[in-house]
Amino acid sequence: MTHAALGAVDRHNESGATYRAGLRSYFERAVEAGLLAPVVLNFDLERLAAALQPERDLQFSYLGLQTLYDRYLLRDGGRPN
Repeated sequence: MTHAALGAVDRHNESGATYRAGLRSYFERAVEAGLLAPVVLNFDLERLAAALQPERDLQFSYLGLQTLYDRYLLRDGGRPN
């Protein structure tokens, strides 16, 4: 089990259920922290979650992961969320 932006992720769970279930709460936390506009909660988050393919996470190189971490993870208080 590893920790990710969406919480603890069971790498043995091939269904991606953790990712799909955590996406809405990730956006809700970002809106509450003032990191995203509330309008994002009006998006079709279930459709977006259904398109996630967590097995592709394993295709990132170290540099790719570092770029995601540095540039794209939402931060609250200096910590990625």
